[in-house]
Amino acid sequence: MPPPRGGRNEQELITKDQQPLALNQLVQKKHRPAFAPDWDNMNAKVRAASIAQLAEVCPELGVALPEMLQCFGLNEAMLQNTELLIPALPAVQLLEQVAADSGCESVGLRLAERRRLSGFGMLGILLAHQATLGEGLAAIACYRHLLNDILMFQLEESPPHLLIRLDLLLGAECGKTQAIELALGITWRFCLLMAGAQWQPLSVHFSHAEPADLKYHKKFFRCPVHFNSDFNGIVVPLTARDLLNPQADSLMVRHAEQLLAPLLQSQNRPLADEIRQLLLVQLPAGRYNIELIAGYLGLQPRSLQRRLAAEQLSFSELLNDVRLELCRHYLQNPLYSLQRIGDLLGYANASSFTRWFVLQFGKSPSEYRQEQARRPLHSAK
Repeated sequence: MPPPRGGRNEQELITKDQQPLALNQLVQKKHRPAFAPDWDNMNAKVRAASIAQLAEVCPELGVALPEMLQCFGLNEAMLQNTELLIPALPAVQLLEQVAADSGCESVGLRLAERRRLSGFGMLGILLAHQATLGEGLAAIACYRHLLNDILMFQLEESPPHLLIRLDLLLGAECGKTQAIELALGITWRFCLLMAGAQWQPLSVHFSHAEPADLKYHKKFFRCPVHFNSDFNGIVVPLTARDLLNPQADSLMVRHAEQLLAPLLQSQNRPLADEIRQLLLVQLPAGRYNIELIAGYLGLQPRSLQRRLAAEQLSFSELLNDVRLELCRHYLQNPLYSLQRIGDLLGYANASSFTRWFVLQFGKSPSEYRQEQARRPLHSAK
């Protein structure tokens, strides 16, 4: 079976009635259950380290960084304090603006190329010394909320492939192309560090449109890169999860886990966030009914409904939240037809999707697209 390419039929590698995945079970057994970020994008934070390399990249691109930072309520002192938590939305918007002003569509990858695991503090030590690539990826899924509040990260087994999928949950009308490429680029470099020459991915996928110049992307990834895909992620052979890490050190891992344990215990994230995390990845693949989502969480549907009711929420509300997030993102890509967007959001036809959209936004998808195309990047909300 060939690796997936752009297009829904080729990417739906996992059947809609598939049970929870073995690698997700590894996350649950080896670590605490992975939690999704806070939904309120106004409070979501990222570590300043995630964009600190702009101090190197912007001068190369001819962009005046101090003035650019000021436009988004940030400053150079913040970037120098890599452990500082800064607002996520302005950070994402900043990357888009740098790309627009410089005409460089590889800003995210240029930042990723400069990132080092040492910049992740104690979490970097834990990740760098895992025994296998699979355990390293499982650790990212578990500890990702210590990196930032908006990262969605999930592993899916579809023999003979393993899909490393990620996304960013912003809850805002904001482009995130560069931030997605930054996150995927960092993941790529982590895998390369863990597996060395054994790291032989089959393909890389982005849901956004193809840039005009692909030279940097081809140089960075060194494998087929597909755009306008139904997901953001990397496809590798399933056997890649067993690749050994020559730097593995179980004592270092245990030491790091002990130091990070208080941070994990302080993260009391609600069930609703876990469900949003799953829906963000599973909705585009058509696997979003309550029975499947409850199964991924090890719950019965009625139990899941009762626990949501205790939080004064419903499954349909959460599903609608995620539809809104994905819809905003898909509409930014002019190559996505309304039929395709409706399909990815679970609607049988474009008219059903349009009716839902008008109820949510008070305008048609076409009108929304036109308004967003005219809106300056820095005014995205």
